[in-house]
Amino acid sequence: MVWENAGRVGTLRTLPELDMTYGCQLPVDNPKNFTDIIYGFLRGAARLTDKEWGMSIYGSVDRADAFWYFTHAYDLGATRFFFWDNGKQACVPYHECLALARNLSSHAANYSLRDLHRLTQAAEAVITLPLGYNLGHVALGKGSLWGLGELNLERMNRKGVKYRTVMSHFFTEIERCLRLGIAFDLLWDLPGNPPSGYREVIRIREDGKVEVIVGRKRQLLDHPRPLTRPAGAPPQLDVELSAHGDVVPLQISARATIHERSAPVFYTYGTDNKGVYQNAAVAWEIYGPTEADYRFLQPTEASSVVRTNKGLMQAVIRFRLDRSGNYRLRVSTVDLSGRTATVWKTIEVKD
Repeated sequence: MVWENAGRVGTLRTLPELDMTYGCQLPVDNPKNFTDIIYGFLRGAARLTDKEWGMSIYGSVDRADAFWYFTHAYDLGATRFFFWDNGKQACVPYHECLALARNLSSHAANYSLRDLHRLTQAAEAVITLPLGYNLGHVALGKGSLWGLGELNLERMNRKGVKYRTVMSHFFTEIERCLRLGIAFDLLWDLPGNPPSGYREVIRIREDGKVEVIVGRKRQLLDHPRPLTRPAGAPPQLDVELSAHGDVVPLQISARATIHERSAPVFYTYGTDNKGVYQNAAVAWEIYGPTEADYRFLQPTEASSVVRTNKGLMQAVIRFRLDRSGNYRLRVSTVDLSGRTATVWKTIEVKD
């Protein structure tokens, strides 16, 4: 079992997206809050199938995280470590491969006495997802399953529940484990292959309910269990739209104004052409008019956020709608404690 991550991941890139997308509050200042999600799937799969697991790294992974990704995976029991060596930004430069491998080799020499079986069995809890659900594939953290617009998170599943609701319950239970310091695995709810040996099994069901199993006791909940989050106020977000007319093709200009409150706001798409992580401040998504028309919008200018004289932040994006129908623009922002604010705007486009 090996993790092949989407190339653009990073603690300060992906955790803010997960918070904005799923309404959880994962603190974005700790890479453990991200890797525990990825490695939870890998360790859980290895435990279920009695296999070994490992991880791989891409060139676009945040370099500040890369060394710890390797050593933390080793500490959790990983035995396979891979580098992508081609594919433009997917390529890890050779000197970085050497540096990462040497650092891992030194770490392994210092901590050579590993009990791999006990490490594989380390999780106390397991959280399961319904079959077919995932973290978004190459669109990890963004608003669709498997990276497909047709599977955007606003779509209803066969039980009449939004994909977003199911995934939000999943990530909220993950957040609960992280805040309580409970080691957890993640698995799909496979028929005929129930997880065993865990103190607690948390089944996220397709009907949106959460089933908690402890020993022979079962509890069925309508929502994830309550958890204690840090006090403080989320950012305030205001969005204004402007357009010339209301017929296709329609050019839209959107302006988001962000008021920082208890903590600084930061979210980035990744580096610009100079290797600098620009603060994008907000994430933009457009839904409609059909399921397949979902798009994650990204400004063409990397430095699209400016601070005003009043200490506010403003972000601007321009986009075009080429089909008539009803659209919904979803705009979100997040602070460094994981607190989020989201605004929806409706756009009607005529022939």
